[in-house]
Amino acid sequence: MTDKELYKQAKKRVEAKRSVTIHFMTYVIIMVFLTAIYWVTDTGGYFWPIWPMMGWGVGVAIHAATVFASLKNFDSEVEKEFIKLKATSGDKFTSDDSHTDYTSRKN
Repeated sequence: MTDKELYKQAKKRVEAKRSVTIHFMTYVIIMVFLTAIYWVTDTGGYFWPIWPMMGWGVGVAIHAATVFASLKNFDSEVEKEFIKLKATSGDKFTSDDSHTDYTSRKN
């Protein structure tokens, strides 16, 4: 891959992570707002904000799971392809050329 392709790929991954963070922060702000409405308007009654919390919470969890699962799978696919290419090129791993350098990077 060229540097330009790697940059585009890295940018896409950062944008995906950022979208999860923005989604989660929006969720938290709105849930605090709904809970505040509950406390101001309904003293001791049924805690109705639980329903939007659970519904939207499932959406946030699914969003985060799909983003981070796809990033994890991507890394393992890259590692497998790297090892395959390394093996077919005739080069062998040396102590300075361990594949753990490529897999230890976390998102």
